[in-house]
Amino acid sequence: MGVVGVVHGSLEARSVGLRAVLRALVHEREARGLSRTAVAARMGTSEAAVARLEAGRVDPRLSTLERFAEAVGKHLELGLGDGVLRSEGRAGDA
Repeated sequence: MGVVGVVHGSLEARSVGLRAVLRALVHEREARGLSRTAVAARMGTSEAAVARLEAGRVDPRLSTLERFAEAVGKHLELGLGDGVLRSEGRAGDA
Protein backbone atom coordinates (compact mmCIF):
# COMPACT_ATOMS: atom_id res chain seq x y z
CA MET A 1 0.00 0.00 0.00
CA GLY A 2 1.30 3.46 -0.85
CA VAL A 3 1.52 6.70 1.06
CA VAL A 4 -0.56 9.76 0.27
CA GLY A 5 0.42 13.20 1.48
CA VAL A 6 2.03 14.93 4.38
CA VAL A 7 0.47 18.02 5.96
CA HIS A 8 2.61 20.49 7.91
CA GLY A 9 2.62 24.02 9.21
CA SER A 10 0.18 26.89 9.55
CA LEU A 11 -3.57 26.85 9.04
CA GLU A 12 -3.07 28.20 5.51
CA ALA A 13 -0.47 25.53 4.76
CA ARG A 14 -2.79 22.92 6.25
CA SER A 15 -5.55 23.99 3.85
CA VAL A 16 -3.17 23.83 0.88
CA GLY A 17 -1.89 20.50 2.13
CA LEU A 18 -5.38 19.05 2.49
CA ARG A 19 -6.25 20.11 -1.06
CA ALA A 20 -3.06 18.43 -2.30
CA VAL A 21 -3.91 15.25 -0.39
CA LEU A 22 -7.44 15.28 -1.82
CA ARG A 23 -6.08 15.75 -5.36
CA ALA A 24 -3.73 12.80 -4.81
CA LEU A 25 -6.61 10.65 -3.53
CA VAL A 26 -8.80 11.57 -6.52
CA HIS A 27 -5.89 10.77 -8.83
CA GLU A 28 -5.48 7.36 -7.18
CA ARG A 29 -9.20 6.66 -7.43
CA GLU A 30 -9.22 7.50 -11.12
CA ALA A 31 -5.95 5.66 -11.85
CA ARG A 32 -7.39 2.52 -10.29
CA GLY A 33 -10.60 2.84 -12.31
CA LEU A 34 -12.73 3.20 -9.17
CA SER A 35 -16.00 5.08 -9.31
CA ARG A 36 -17.07 7.44 -6.55
CA THR A 37 -19.83 4.94 -5.80
CA ALA A 38 -17.31 2.12 -5.30
CA VAL A 39 -15.12 4.30 -3.06
CA ALA A 40 -18.19 5.42 -1.09
CA ALA A 41 -19.17 1.79 -0.49
CA ARG A 42 -15.65 0.98 0.73
CA MET A 43 -15.76 4.03 3.02
CA GLY A 44 -19.25 3.32 4.34
CA THR A 45 -20.68 6.60 3.06
CA SER A 46 -22.64 7.97 0.11
CA GLU A 47 -21.43 8.86 -3.38
CA ALA A 48 -22.65 12.42 -2.73
CA ALA A 49 -20.41 12.65 0.35
CA VAL A 50 -17.40 11.50 -1.71
CA ALA A 51 -18.27 14.05 -4.42
CA ARG A 52 -18.42 16.86 -1.82
CA LEU A 53 -15.12 15.71 -0.36
CA GLU A 54 -13.41 15.57 -3.76
CA ALA A 55 -14.77 19.02 -4.65
CA GLY A 56 -13.35 20.48 -1.45
CA ARG A 57 -16.77 21.58 -0.21
CA VAL A 58 -16.20 20.08 3.24
CA ASP A 59 -13.42 20.33 5.83
CA PRO A 60 -12.68 16.63 6.24
CA ARG A 61 -11.81 14.92 9.48
CA LEU A 62 -8.58 13.00 9.61
CA SER A 63 -10.55 9.77 9.94
CA THR A 64 -12.40 10.58 6.70
CA LEU A 65 -9.15 11.10 4.81
CA GLU A 66 -7.80 7.86 6.28
CA ARG A 67 -10.91 5.96 5.10
CA PHE A 68 -10.64 7.53 1.63
CA ALA A 69 -6.96 6.58 1.40
CA GLU A 70 -7.69 2.99 2.48
CA ALA A 71 -10.55 2.80 -0.05
CA VAL A 72 -8.10 3.55 -2.88
CA GLY A 73 -5.35 1.25 -1.58
CA LYS A 74 -3.21 3.86 0.14
CA HIS A 75 -2.57 5.00 3.69
CA LEU A 76 -2.27 8.49 5.05
CA GLU A 77 1.00 9.59 6.61
CA LEU A 78 1.17 12.74 8.72
CA GLY A 79 4.14 14.47 10.24
CA LEU A 80 5.31 17.63 11.91
CA GLY A 81 7.72 19.91 10.17
CA ASP A 82 9.00 23.41 9.82
CA GLY A 83 6.70 24.65 7.08
CA VAL A 84 7.76 22.31 4.29
CA LEU A 85 4.68 21.04 2.51
CA ARG A 86 4.55 18.14 0.11
CA SER A 87 2.14 15.64 -1.33
CA GLU A 88 3.67 12.58 -2.87
CA GLY A 89 3.44 8.91 -3.62
CA ARG A 90 6.51 6.79 -3.08
CA ALA A 91 8.36 4.93 -5.78
CA GLY A 92 7.02 1.45 -6.31
CA ASP A 93 3.52 2.25 -5.03
CA ALA A 94 0.82 0.70 -7.11
